[in-house]
Amino acid sequence: MISSAAPGAISAPHQENEGRKPSLSLPSGQRAHPSVRSWPPTARPDVPKEAQGPNNSLMETRCYAAARPVRTGGFSLYELLIAVAIASILAAVAVPSYQATIRMRTVESAADNFAAKLNVARSEAVKQGQPVTVSSPAAGTNWTAGWTICCAPQDPAAGAGAGAPGPIAVSNGVPPLTQFASAAAGNGFQFDATGRLSVPGFSPAPPLVFVFCSNGTGLANNSSAVLISPSGRVRVAQAGGGANAGIPMKDDGTPVASCNAP
Repeated sequence: MISSAAPGAISAPHQENEGRKPSLSLPSGQRAHPSVRSWPPTARPDVPKEAQGPNNSLMETRCYAAARPVRTGGFSLYELLIAVAIASILAAVAVPSYQATIRMRTVESAADNFAAKLNVARSEAVKQGQPVTVSSPAAGTNWTAGWTICCAPQDPAAGAGAGAPGPIAVSNGVPPLTQFASAAAGNGFQFDATGRLSVPGFSPAPPLVFVFCSNGTGLANNSSAVLISPSGRVRVAQAGGGANAGIPMKDDGTPVASCNAP
């Protein structure tokens, strides 16, 4: 039977299916593969509506996803600010402790150096068979300006003449440290030919104490002391414990009194 419709016209069944995608009919109990999408396409919940195509087409959605900025390697401004804040906190905690350690090492080094030079002076006195004097350029108990150990026979090649005495050791102080001596050492002292301590105006010689302090700080954990016994033995004082923690202890078991009056 020949249709009476005008040429080029589309019948009603064809008009209904125009623009549609044929649906798939699956046997009972079977599921479609995940790649198979329903028709018409549904809206993507993860993509803004204004970014989807007029038909919510997958191609247009994928174009939008590809156009989104992709983060590359590196740090964001917030991450950098957090890192700087953490570093600042750690520095505020660590720097004071580090500075205290440096101060204490400087004090200990000055005391060790002085004790070593005193042992050299004692050795020279015994070797030469004559006294060796230790004194400060400024009379009194403040030896911060330095000290001189004198004297030993000097080589004529040094320009002072044959047999002329010369200093064994000289110090100009160790700023910013302070160095104070016992009251008995105000005019200096000697090691005699037997290596024993000799203090002008005292017989027998009293023990001497020299205390080194970091300028502007207290005794505890900021000081060191050099002890000289009447026999001439020289040693660096040990720090006490308990109530005297970090304070140099004298030979008689008492702590050093202060940085300027040991």
